[in-house]
Amino acid sequence: MAHSLKIGLQASLMVFGAICTTACHDANDTGIEYAPEMYESIPYEPLRQVTANTINPMGINQRTPPVGTVPLGKLDYYDHIPKDSVEQASRRLTNPLAYTQENLVEGQTLYARNCQHCHGEQGDGQGPVGQKFKGVPNYSAGAYKTMNDGHIYHVIEWGKG
Repeated sequence: MAHSLKIGLQASLMVFGAICTTACHDANDTGIEYAPEMYESIPYEPLRQVTANTINPMGINQRTPPVGTVPLGKLDYYDHIPKDSVEQASRRLTNPLAYTQENLVEGQTLYARNCQHCHGEQGDGQGPVGQKFKGVPNYSAGAYKTMNDGHIYHVIEWGKG
């Protein structure tokens, strides 16, 4: 009985040792690839580079971004001014665009597209949404008429209050 127990322990120790030695291999090694096309995509993936791309410039898959686009995370143009500091924005920020007819036409287009439904065509707060929900300011009268560009930009970017 003791002899068979000793043989059983030796056999289980040998099996355990064999398992330990074969289990320790490189985790990144996938072994033999039967169909490498299933592992490496044939279409170009912009954020993954396996080999040099012979079609695009500089041999990379990712193309240069279109002109006028904003990189991810860089949307805040004036992130050095805190959200709750309208006075600081009104002192430090100025309009970088020149006062030209082209910029006025583009501004009118953007106002009609983004602001007119609340603030109205004349800026009097009587747009369709402004009539339904009270509290839309009248930009054509009072203190709103004399606001500087930095104050207006800060309120557009961060909101009021």
